[in-house]
Amino acid sequence: MEQAPSAKDSNETFEEFLYQFNKDYNFQKSRVVFPLRITTLIDFETNKSDTFFIQSAEYQKHELTSPKSNIFDGKVILRSETISSDQHLLIMLVEDTGIRFEYHFHRIGNLWFLSEIKNTST
Repeated sequence: MEQAPSAKDSNETFEEFLYQFNKDYNFQKSRVVFPLRITTLIDFETNKSDTFFIQSAEYQKHELTSPKSNIFDGKVILRSETISSDQHLLIMLVEDTGIRFEYHFHRIGNLWFLSEIKNTST
């Protein structure tokens, strides 16, 4: 049985959350909004996309390094952007390949959750 986030997490920063999110699969899975929305770009020219939702049983761990701004690891580039005090975007792309994933996080009740993954690869 998954444990609910504790009250001690109520003042967590996004960086603290992301560190734990990467470190512990059970924590990661407990901080995903299910069903998780997955959007994939189908046609770049028309901006057509396909959206589906996955349940907890279908979820697989995501390895996201905790960037402070931009990190270069070989050809993988991670960008971390604060959208608002309650929204954060982590973008993972592979240089010169067109591969791009967006991980959308939202603060819900003072705790951070992964709420959507967008595959905007071209």
